[in-house]
Amino acid sequence: MIVAGPKQDFQALMVEIAAKLQPPKALRHLYDVTGKKVTSFAGLIHGENYVAAYGSFISGVSYDGNAQPSWINQRTPRGRRQSDVTLLQGRSDVSPMSWTGSEEVDEVKELTEEENADDNQNNPTFCLNERKSSNNQQDKQKPNKPTYGHNENTVSRNKNKQKDRPDFTTAQQRNIPQKPTPLRNAENPRPLKRQIIAIYKNDKLNLTVNEEQTIPDIIDDVCEALGVKRKRDFKLHPFANNDVIDSMDSLFTQYRDCDKFQIDDVNVTQSDTTLHLPKPVESGAIGLKLEWVYGGNLRRDVYVTLSGEVVVASGTLVVLHDVTNMRQRFYTGHNEDVTCLTLHKSENLVASAQRSGSDDVTSGDAHVRVWSIDNLAVTSQFGHGLLGNTVRQVEFSYSGDLLAVVDSANLSLWEWKHETMLGKVTCSHTDVTATIFTRDDMWLVTSGSHHLAFWSVDEKPSKLVRNFRCGVFPESAPEAVACLTSSFDDDVITGDSDGRIVVWRKDNVDVYVLEEEMMCEGPVTSMCMLSDGTLTAGDSQGTIYSWDMLRMCSSAKATRKISNSAVDVIVRSPHFDDVLMCFSGNGWLTEGSFAETWKTTFLGLGKLIVGMAPLPDHSGICASDVTGHVVCWTCERAGDVIWQAELKDDVTCLDVHPVHDVLLLGSMSSQFFALSSLDGARLCSRHVTASVTCLCFSDYDEMEAVSLVAVATEDRKIHIFYVLEEGRAYVIKCVIDSYHVAMIADWSCDTTLLRVGTHHNDVTMWNVETENRVDVLESEGFWFTNTCATERNVTCQSTSGSLKVAGFRVGTIKLWNNKVLISKFKCTTSDVTNVCLTSQYVFCSGGTLDAPFCARWRITTP
Repeated sequence: MIVAGPKQDFQALMVEIAAKLQPPKALRHLYDVTGKKVTSFAGLIHGENYVAAYGSFISGVSYDGNAQPSWINQRTPRGRRQSDVTLLQGRSDVSPMSWTGSEEVDEVKELTEEENADDNQNNPTFCLNERKSSNNQQDKQKPNKPTYGHNENTVSRNKNKQKDRPDFTTAQQRNIPQKPTPLRNAENPRPLKRQIIAIYKNDKLNLTVNEEQTIPDIIDDVCEALGVKRKRDFKLHPFANNDVIDSMDSLFTQYRDCDKFQIDDVNVTQSDTTLHLPKPVESGAIGLKLEWVYGGNLRRDVYVTLSGEVVVASGTLVVLHDVTNMRQRFYTGHNEDVTCLTLHKSENLVASAQRSGSDDVTSGDAHVRVWSIDNLAVTSQFGHGLLGNTVRQVEFSYSGDLLAVVDSANLSLWEWKHETMLGKVTCSHTDVTATIFTRDDMWLVTSGSHHLAFWSVDEKPSKLVRNFRCGVFPESAPEAVACLTSSFDDDVITGDSDGRIVVWRKDNVDVYVLEEEMMCEGPVTSMCMLSDGTLTAGDSQGTIYSWDMLRMCSSAKATRKISNSAVDVIVRSPHFDDVLMCFSGNGWLTEGSFAETWKTTFLGLGKLIVGMAPLPDHSGICASDVTGHVVCWTCERAGDVIWQAELKDDVTCLDVHPVHDVLLLGSMSSQFFALSSLDGARLCSRHVTASVTCLCFSDYDEMEAVSLVAVATEDRKIHIFYVLEEGRAYVIKCVIDSYHVAMIADWSCDTTLLRVGTHHNDVTMWNVETENRVDVLESEGFWFTNTCATERNVTCQSTSGSLKVAGFRVGTIKLWNNKVLISKFKCTTSDVTNVCLTSQYVFCSGGTLDAPFCARWRITTP
């Protein structure tokens, strides 16, 4: 029932009708029950029923006073349009796999009296059009399918008028008996459903499936949506292997962490041009097992669970790091970079979000996953096709029922248990770095660069409204508001780039105004509220502060210098309330309290890793980031550090001598440095003509007790040096003028030939004796190292015996055994910069400048 005022605008009436019905798309037209269009208040009659629709009126549908709003998708002759699928995915009560439609309808089946007598369960379903196919009799016998048609008010539909219908229209919902709905759990009694990505050849389709369907139903709907005529037998299998999925139970249990599924012909043999992997090797054969991830994105979104595990994102992984016992667990459900995550207030659930990939077929859409910390099982996932390319922030409400999601352009509010979007607004600022709910869940605050916004949260109807009177600085506003927290009085506390900590409190008209200011020496980078009312904050200079917020003291009661770098994240220890865990972006964890000493733990490099090489005896792995932070990890126990060193120059590349204990690093300052691989002590340095792009040691000649090293520079020159005095001295041999800037190099076993490659995988060979370019017929075992790749999109590779590992520009590593692909892993959305293969391990690095990725896999053998 809607009451229209005499002075109300007709367009305002349509808006009010849409607010009442809550359709998935704006209503544009109003009709009476006979199909006559109403365009003004003059056409409205008191007490009569009217039909609201997107497009034209559909006849043959009963529009009586008991009809409920329902939205039907009319499929075009070429199949369901992707825009329609994307539009309706935001509805939790609508599953795209339950939509059916057709171009033609011959007749409408009438319900019998017995069926009408049983039709009293009030379980709303959608009144759908029956598909026309050659197997109509078989379709009618399928279980769990709704009976198509209407009640006694049903009239036959005109076949000719069924064509060219609008995409959505209003119709009466049917109360058709269904089989008992399986309970997901005791708190959420609803059908179990999930979202998947179905791939057929080069086409991709986002679908929501429920366990009441069958595998043939899924394949039928995918074929119809993509306009594929199903003349053959198709199979459904995971994108990563060929294990045929024959039941919905397997889809929801065994493959619950798999998002992408391929549809292939049963009789078609896979070729090398298909997008998925070859058939996995037999059980017990060579493979890869992820053992350790070094560091992660420690600059933001770092949390500590009740068990003491540090939750941090790294590439496509979410790492749960037990610092005390030096153990790690991994959530591997994402297939693109995890951009943000948050911890539920119960501290047993994590919500993590990923970005969209660059490849429309092989990469995933931006979406959010909620999963359990205990068993890493997915509770819900949502946002496929509804979020922007990058999800910047996710935040649970204090009640735990709502989840705020900030993508590249919008701010949306979700009821995550039902995977339903409650509201969505345009966020004018794209660089949102922090979000927080007030303790009563009535306000949502977002902040970032030149951005601080207060959003009121209204549950009925669910919407987000920005209050521009809240969060107004009386004087000049800071360049960035970096962090947010709230007090026990429901005050909002912000820390900004000017070193100010501002307390915002609601006045008499529920407007957040500035109440108190506190100052730090440097820009505020992190804050944490303790259970005793103490506010702790860290700045960019490595100093932490504490204030008594119960007494609202403007002066800090304690300060402590704990690091030379910024304190990016502060969290409270799960075991002691006064113990703080401070994380820095350079890879350090500093733990302690104001009254006790502090201990530091190195977790991993904080910038992009530009060089990586194993020690000669494969007992350790050396790596360096772009800032000149060099570290050597032991291979015996993951995570243990042998030594560390700091260079004042930016490093570009790294290599280890095959015999001597020497580590060579190239820099941007037109020189290279020699360090001891035993303890990191500096041995010597040597200047060259320009910035070093790559360097490579040759094999050691035991007869002459000499080896060579090639140093390539940005001015397209390759400098060849003699390595003397066990790597303590370097004497120039010759300089080769190359055609391109060399980024990688290999030596032949006899040290007479040098092979160099560019970023575009253009490979040239040079004779170091004559300094001329040569063409040599290569053979197996011809090269001492094999890092230059000629394959497309390969960024780096390493070989050891019959094994070969390669990194790709799409962030994937692949392992071959005797030229047979046996394993594949998606590490990151960005390029893989380094791979190293030893007798037992595979090391890989990549990522971005501020969010590096570095991990170790164990090579499993029979």
